[in-house]
Amino acid sequence: MPSATATPTYQALAGNIKNADASTPIYGAGAWDFKNAAGTTTLAVDASGAVTVGPSAGGVTNTVNGALAVPKTANLGDGALGTVSAANLSILAHASNNAATIAGLSGGVYGQVVYITNSGSATITLTHTLVAGNYFICPGGVNFIIPAYGAVCVIFTDAWHVISK
Repeated sequence: MPSATATPTYQALAGNIKNADASTPIYGAGAWDFKNAAGTTTLAVDASGAVTVGPSAGGVTNTVNGALAVPKTANLGDGALGTVSAANLSILAHASNNAATIAGLSGGVYGQVVYITNSGSATITLTHTLVAGNYFICPGGVNFIIPAYGAVCVIFTDAWHVISK
């Protein structure tokens, strides 16, 4: 085992960082960009610790080995909720025994997936409309009802499409 005062050494081999002293963590100030042989950033860590994975053109090609936990970011209220913000959102949870109606989700980005869960005894209604944007496009062209203790998955393209229940 190396002494506590040993200076770590690092080698860059074909775009990989190798710590010659495996017991010493790699430290750095500021941001880190990891590039492939073509010079494309494939992983970036900014100074705050936020991580971006994928080509620098904005791709999100990711593989996760093991479980991936997505934090719940919003709880739904009751009644006619209008348009609910989906910015940086993965899960909308409704745990009330009172019904709710959602007209749409705002702040979505292309390809964003949001799970809407209902752990209460009342229904959640997603209002169908053919207007692109923040609105829901539901199967059969009618309002979509999430039953008590049910869930649905929606994806944003030109609008929010209900894709499963």
